[in-house]
Amino acid sequence: MPESYDDFTERVGFSISHMLALWGRLFATRKDIRAKRPSVGKPLPKAKADALDEMPQDWVRFARESQSLKFRWETDGDEKGGVDIQPVHRADWDEMDEGWEAETLFDYGNMDEPVSFAYRAEQPPAAAELIRADAEDSAPAAVGLSMTEYLTAGARQAFTLYWQADLQAPPQPAVRARSLDATKPEAITAALQARGATSDEATAMVRWLGDAVVLLVPRRSDAELKAMVRTLTKAQDGFFKGKPTMKDAEYDALKIELAELDPDNKFLDRMPRGVTAWPRKAHPLPWPDGVTVDDLEDWLSDTQTRLQSSNVSKVELRVKYISDGMPVSLRYQGGRLVEALTKGDGQEGENILRNLKKVPEVVTRKCNVKNGLVRGVLFVQQKWEATHTAKDVALNLKSPKDCKVLWFQAHEVLLADDDGSYEDWSERQRAFPISIGMSSPNFAIVGANQVREVCVSARERGRGPGFIVEYENAQAREVLKADATRLFVLG
Repeated sequence: MPESYDDFTERVGFSISHMLALWGRLFATRKDIRAKRPSVGKPLPKAKADALDEMPQDWVRFARESQSLKFRWETDGDEKGGVDIQPVHRADWDEMDEGWEAETLFDYGNMDEPVSFAYRAEQPPAAAELIRADAEDSAPAAVGLSMTEYLTAGARQAFTLYWQADLQAPPQPAVRARSLDATKPEAITAALQARGATSDEATAMVRWLGDAVVLLVPRRSDAELKAMVRTLTKAQDGFFKGKPTMKDAEYDALKIELAELDPDNKFLDRMPRGVTAWPRKAHPLPWPDGVTVDDLEDWLSDTQTRLQSSNVSKVELRVKYISDGMPVSLRYQGGRLVEALTKGDGQEGENILRNLKKVPEVVTRKCNVKNGLVRGVLFVQQKWEATHTAKDVALNLKSPKDCKVLWFQAHEVLLADDDGSYEDWSERQRAFPISIGMSSPNFAIVGANQVREVCVSARERGRGPGFIVEYENAQAREVLKADATRLFVLG
């Protein structure tokens, strides 16, 4: 079945009109071509679009987002190309012969061989299909593709002049030879984001064009690589001085691209000025894998059953959103904090004890754990989230004053037995303060049947990677003990 406008939108995540305009903007950032940003017409008013019921409806749908779209490019050599989608509401049907009833111009990107919509005598205009004229004046031939399939084939060949002669040809070879060699989707999406695409748009572009997406990303020269490193170095040092020069997402995208282009670049192992690496150490007890929505539902089902058997009803739960956090394991020996490991890969983490000892709230608060582990999450106060992440702050703070942006949420206490093993402690709520620091997370109080919806919805909106869910009712907490509070980090 030919791919329709709606089929394309569902498959890619954005409409063909949106993706084509984005393609033109990204392709125009190439320095080895001369091009202007695509000229995109305003959306066709609904009333006018509804009146075009006798026109090909995919074309009308395109016009409802942009009446027209024009983009041309060329190089210092003989390469050139472009696309020029005509406004459907200005279309005029011209009579034809050779088996076709009438045609109207659709794409004038190749002026020698324009592409039109045409219909046969037995067909209504709305059923028109794409045909291509021939520069040598032979009979026009059916393209054999739907509108979205035609534009996809063109984008895969950079709409290079005469590309329609071979619709199945590989990505435009001359431009491809000067493009990024990357094959990893994350490297390509990072490069697209560095050129102005959003994360969702970059992912959709890879989904749309497949291997031909690299046409949008030229290779970097040595001079450009050095400029990238200078930009990243300035941003990295500025971040730790409290004077960021670029957004976190932009920095991450540029660093990923550098790693793909130059895997041995010394910057990738660079520590910020004045910052040293932290010693790594194995966890006394490996961290468990992350949990899923199913784990959340299993926990809810189990706790609800236990509460019902204890005649506890009408309970509410508090859902706290974790907007940015770094898992940390604190180890106590003889009542003293002796180790603070980041989660790392779950088997091994970085010992940031030296910095956490600068946090008065962590060191001075009394903890009833004499020998054991306290696992939790280190957070940054909300007002700092735009410029700081918990990991960067925790690893690089230089004074107790800096540490005031942090707070800690304990979610698990494991006591050490004489044989060196650890066991969950049901009295963990009294073992360590639930919140340590200057702030608390956003939260919502909901019924048990709403928890899953709240968590999943918040996660989809980018609210946070995880949630602390706890029963509000004192009677419920007494029945459930340790199981009254859980931390869920949803994938």
